[in-house]
Amino acid sequence: MVTLTVRGSIENVLYCRVEPGILHELPAEQNHFSFGLGGIGESVEKAVSQMGELVAIPGMAGVLPGDGEFRSKTVTTGKWFSPFAVELTGLEDQVLQPISEGEITGGGIWSHISDRINDSDNPDPLIGAIWTGRVRSFRGAYVLHPLVPSSAPAEGLPISDPSVHADWFGLNPNGGYTGKWVLVVGVAMKDQPESLQVLQGKQGQVFYRNPHAPLAYGSLMVHQHALIFDTEIYHPNGKSSHTVAEQVREKDILDIKHVLDDSVFDTVYGCWLTYNNINNL
Repeated sequence: MVTLTVRGSIENVLYCRVEPGILHELPAEQNHFSFGLGGIGESVEKAVSQMGELVAIPGMAGVLPGDGEFRSKTVTTGKWFSPFAVELTGLEDQVLQPISEGEITGGGIWSHISDRINDSDNPDPLIGAIWTGRVRSFRGAYVLHPLVPSSAPAEGLPISDPSVHADWFGLNPNGGYTGKWVLVVGVAMKDQPESLQVLQGKQGQVFYRNPHAPLAYGSLMVHQHALIFDTEIYHPNGKSSHTVAEQVREKDILDIKHVLDDSVFDTVYGCWLTYNNINNL
């Protein structure tokens, strides 16, 4: 039985609670795959203004700052800071295997993984996965502004509320990046009564309902972020996730985005584990 580790909570993001006192400090040399919201800076105060979409892989963290410039930044030495990061414990040396050579959506990938897990009668409510693929049509979301208390929406609304969502989240590209390559880190939950009973509300630390990404893939909720590259991720089949991470650390990152479920990919390979609960740090 493996527990999913969550540092902070997505509620820190949704309710603009990002300030120095709640940030977790992590070394760039860490050995885990993570995603969430992060900032890169010489100090915690600097990192607050640099917060954006985060993907961390062994030996590197990448962030798309929500500072108006939206130019991805990476760090391979030093540290990064986060008010919310999901750490996929145990996936560091899993072997990637084929998921789909033909076209498949970002949500469909998780349905495919879930079907394989269900075939083994695995009761765990959470799935963590790392996957690579070639883009056919990418839809990516990202935060537009620093998520600090002074910028919070009025009346205590979360930034995901439909009435303010468009002010806080960008959508770009809306069907582009054809031929580019991605490394995706994410987690899915079986949205069923049995899962909700086991998690006892802890899923609220990881998942939220995005108005641009309605729940459309059966009984799964998905949260996933991508590192996007101009150049091919070579021969991931049969390679360990750590080996793939070593390969992509040598590449220039084109973009970092939250992957919307109706994005389309092909040549998809991945590895995954299931988790029976959430450990919040």
